[in-house]
Amino acid sequence: MAMNTDNFILQRPHKIVIQARDAVHWKTSGGFIMTRKYDGEFVRGGLRCANCVLIAERMARKSGGRFTAADVRNFHVAQLANPDVPVFYAAHSIAELDGQNLLRESNAVRWRELRRLFSNGAHFAEDGARIVLAESGNGGEFFEAVIAAGGEGVCAVNADSPWGLIYAAKKMLEVKCRVTGKDIATGCLSISDIETLAPLGKVPCRAQFDRVNVGDIIEVECLERHKSGLLREARFTAIRKETK
Repeated sequence: MAMNTDNFILQRPHKIVIQARDAVHWKTSGGFIMTRKYDGEFVRGGLRCANCVLIAERMARKSGGRFTAADVRNFHVAQLANPDVPVFYAAHSIAELDGQNLLRESNAVRWRELRRLFSNGAHFAEDGARIVLAESGNGGEFFEAVIAAGGEGVCAVNADSPWGLIYAAKKMLEVKCRVTGKDIATGCLSISDIETLAPLGKVPCRAQFDRVNVGDIIEVECLERHKSGLLREARFTAIRKETK
C-alpha cells in the first residue's frame, strides 16, 4: 500500500522473514545495515520531525509487549513528559531531509544521514514525543543480544539498495495445534489447543491447504500467546504425524 506525504510516496517495505534458527547464523557485516525490530507500529506516511520525515515505529505500552530495559526507561521519560500519552518513536531510516526526497538514495546514504541527524542532539515528533535512534549491530550475535534483552527481533536492509525491501527475524514460539476447521475462501485453518481444545485462532496455510485435514495436528510458529489465548502472528510450519 502506498502512503502519500506532502512531497513523496512512502511505501510499506516488502518483508522477507528469516527463521530465528537461521538468524543466529546471520552474517550481515559490510553489505547490510541491521537494526533492532521494536515491538511497535509502523508510522504510516512517515514521522515528521522539524526539517525531516523519518521511517519509524511508534512505541506504546501494551499487554504482552516485548520491551527491553531501555524501552522501559524511554517509557518512563515519556510518562514524565506526557502522562496522558506516554509514547516514543524509534527511527530506522530517513525518507526526506530539508525538502529533499531520499527514498531513491541507498540505505547506506540514508542511514548515514540519520546517524548524523541524531548526533546533533535529541529530536521530537510533531506530537511532542521523543524520538530515539534504533539500536543497531551486526549478524547473529546482535539478534541473540536483542532477544536476550527481551526484544522482539531484528531487521536488515541491503546497504546499496534503495528503500523497499527488508529482512526480518523474530523470536518465535513453536506450538502444536489441532485443526478444527478450514476456510477455502481465505486459505486459513482454524486451530485449537491439543489438550483443552481451546481456540487458538487462525493460521494462513495456502501452500499446504489441500494436504491438511480437519483433525490433523500441525505445528505453527507464533510470536506469543495473547491473554485471550489466541496466537499472535501465527505461521504454519508443518503437518505432524501424530493423530491424537
